[in-house]
Amino acid sequence: MLAVGRIGGNLNQIAQWLNRAMLAGRTDLDALTVARRMLTIERQLAQIVEAARRC
Repeated sequence: MLAVGRIGGNLNQIAQWLNRAMLAGRTDLDALTVARRMLTIERQLAQIVEAARRC
């Protein structure tokens, strides 16, 4: 569970960085692709947490 928490924290840092970059006008970033991938990871983490709770 500790590792999952760390991964979640890292995802949060990436999201914050992406938001700042987009606000700064970075056009070389594909924000939609990054957002989709982050959402996929978030969903996978939720599944891992749920499976751990059932054990």
